[in-house]
Amino acid sequence: MNAAPVIIQDALRELSALVYAVCDGNGVLLDANRGFLMLGERDAMPAGEWDVSGLFVNPPFSRLAATLSEDGVAYRGILNIGPLSAVYSVHGMVYREGERLFLVAEHDVRE
Repeated sequence: MNAAPVIIQDALRELSALVYAVCDGNGVLLDANRGFLMLGERDAMPAGEWDVSGLFVNPPFSRLAATLSEDGVAYRGILNIGPLSAVYSVHGMVYREGERLFLVAEHDVRE
């Protein structure tokens, strides 16, 4: 895999207060905006595969990937994301479409 397919709209790509990411069911990042990349301490999408499942501290990625619901929502609430050296809390949701998991969250701008 040389480059991730473009899934995220350009209008969302450079936002940093909004966290938006698309992963496959194994935690491989397919696309992400600047807000998510910053949580993972990256400046840009990597050229190869990046397994981001370990960045999902609470709830863990395995729980998100295993959750099935009628409306597609795997989780809604506070998510703790980041490398263990710098975990951030964001408020949002993870939903599933087929084998893809979509994270949409935001930093609390009051913090």
